[in-house]
Amino acid sequence: MTVKVRAYFNSMGKDSKKELIKFHLKGEAEKADGLQELCREIVSFSVNGLPALTGEFKKLGKDSNKTVIDFIVNPGASNEHKKEYYELAGKDVELEISGTGEDPEDFKEELKEYEKKLKAANEEQAKEDPNQMTLDQVTGEGEEQESDKQQGDQQEGQQPDEQQQDDDDELF
Repeated sequence: MTVKVRAYFNSMGKDSKKELIKFHLKGEAEKADGLQELCREIVSFSVNGLPALTGEFKKLGKDSNKTVIDFIVNPGASNEHKKEYYELAGKDVELEISGTGEDPEDFKEELKEYEKKLKAANEEQAKEDPNQMTLDQVTGEGEEQESDKQQGDQQEGQQPDEQQQDDDDELF
C-alpha cells in the first residue's frame, strides 16, 4: 500500500539513539486512505522524490487544526541523504509512504546494533594514552612539591606561616 499526501515538513531532530522526522498534514491530506493502516509499521517514505528512507511510522496524532506524523529513522541509515532532507524542513512537500512488510522487532534490533557500534566507536576514541598522567599522579606530585617547600622553609629557619606573612606585607 502506498499513500501520497501533501504535508508540511515540520522538523528533523536527532539524539544519540534515533532520528525523529515530523510532518503536519492539513485539509484533505488528513483523510488520506491508508494512513491508519500504516501507523506503527515499518515504512519506506520519500519526500519530493528524494531517495527513500526506511523508518518506523511511530505516531499519527490528530487535533482540531492538523494531523502530526512522526517517523523514527535509524541515524546510521539516513546519513547519506540527511542534508537533502534537512534542507526541505520547514517547507510544504510531497510525502510518499509505502509499507515495507518488515517486522518492527527487526527494525528495533537494527537500532540497537547501531547504538552498539556507536558506543564501541566512542570507547575507542576514549582509550587512555599511556603517556597521560593520572589524577593520583598529579595530586601526589602536588603534595610532594608542598612538602619540599615546607622543608626548604624550615631549613632557612622560618616557619612557613611567617614567610607567607612576610610575602603578604610586601603587597601592601
